[in-house]
Amino acid sequence: MYIPRQKFEENGLYYEWQLVPDVNGGYPLLYVSREEGLLYEICAECANKIKNNTRDDEPYLEGATVYFEGPDYPCDMCDLIVQSAYGDPDVDKYPPGEPTGQLIDGVEY
Repeated sequence: MYIPRQKFEENGLYYEWQLVPDVNGGYPLLYVSREEGLLYEICAECANKIKNNTRDDEPYLEGATVYFEGPDYPCDMCDLIVQSAYGDPDVDKYPPGEPTGQLIDGVEY
């Protein structure tokens, strides 16, 4: 899902989170920038630094995407870690041998 470039806060800065109507909170955003034909995913802080760039020889904004799930993602410009909304689905939350406290047919797993 791409969010139009015109999504600004009142002060003219890009959001760090995509706000959800009627909910306190939102989803983390990764902004997509382009430089010399290559695409990069960057944090809101870096997006605000380059928001006025328009030439092909410097990074400029293409859009944004909500980062729903996946591992922690380092910004391609500053290495700031952007965490996904729902975490990494490939990480085993309950390593083998450790009880989870979940009861199935009266047996704790």
